[in-house]
Amino acid sequence: MRCSTIIANLAIAFPHIVAFQSSIIREHSSFLSLGKLVTPNFQRKARGENNINSCRIESMSTNMSSENELEGEVEQHSYTLKPRNPYDVHVYYDGIEERIEAMELRSKMQDKFKWMRFYSPKDRPIGPHPIPMWEADFGAYDNRRKWSDVRDFIEAEHDNLSVLIHPHSMDGDYADHTKNAFWAGEAINLRIQSWNTNL
Repeated sequence: MRCSTIIANLAIAFPHIVAFQSSIIREHSSFLSLGKLVTPNFQRKARGENNINSCRIESMSTNMSSENELEGEVEQHSYTLKPRNPYDVHVYYDGIEERIEAMELRSKMQDKFKWMRFYSPKDRPIGPHPIPMWEADFGAYDNRRKWSDVRDFIEAEHDNLSVLIHPHSMDGDYADHTKNAFWAGEAINLRIQSWNTNL
């Protein structure tokens, strides 16, 4: 039924309630004139919810944030994350001075992001990593919304270090370490050519 029909039926059954509602609307008419209207909630109607609840007061001048916008950076990426640990962080160092810097950054991040998982430093090349590094990850899929917080912190604190943040996406490992990767500082030439299935 249309909202107008529902209201008309209510007026017959409960005249005292409708009269009270009308007095409230008259009292706040100046408020309603500033862009607030009683309008049907067509989204609820489309989902088959109770149409009696389909009349609501909404602002026509306020841009409401969608769920995607509330998720921030997650929704701005072009890839789809796997439902697992969403991101790895690799902090590279070469030589004693850079190792000291890398450990200082590690301590700062451990204090700042207590929800992250940190792994032991690797003081030698390992796997695709051509120089020493330490690694941390986001731990749980729910932490994917914290990507921008970690990125901003690393951008501000990495100094001369090279830092890689890469996702675990449906695009595969090669894409995640190349086109989907974020670098703070100079990008390291990773040993990942064998991962490229397009060759």
